[in-house]
Amino acid sequence: MPKKSKNPLTALAAGCVAGGIEATCVWPMEYIKTQLQLQSQAKGAKLPFNGMISGLSYTIRTTGFFSLYRGLAPTLIGSGPKAGIRFGLNSAIREKLRDGNGNLSPAKNFVAGMCAGVSEALIIVAPVETVKTKCIELNSPFVKGFQHIIRTEGIRGIYMGAAPTAMKQ
Repeated sequence: MPKKSKNPLTALAAGCVAGGIEATCVWPMEYIKTQLQLQSQAKGAKLPFNGMISGLSYTIRTTGFFSLYRGLAPTLIGSGPKAGIRFGLNSAIREKLRDGNGNLSPAKNFVAGMCAGVSEALIIVAPVETVKTKCIELNSPFVKGFQHIIRTEGIRGIYMGAAPTAMKQ
């Protein structure tokens, strides 16, 4: 018996909501991880913290709880559409790959997932991750981080690390 097909637009909307919720929940850890990466690049400087717990504690103590959400905007801007693209494209591609009986082989299911993941990485993840890291580094809003990258590195700068990101997705 063929599986019930799903509407790609419903999958897109569900993905957008799920992506936004996911980003909000994990953002404090992502923020501290990025801070750890950036401070490890500062040669010879005394590091204010050296791990996730000490980073959370230090940040809350020095700048307050809500500072853990600095830089969340670019991630929210990207997370909803990222998950929406993944869910929506996966659903649409799966529908196109179904056989005449409505069945989908594991190999075709795999191909649909791969195509959706690579598309999500190239369209949303790589550019947003690059701008997010720059925003945290410069302690600036999304637009300023984006402008800085364009001004200093050109449009290619937005896609730094796109190939590894696509492979990861």
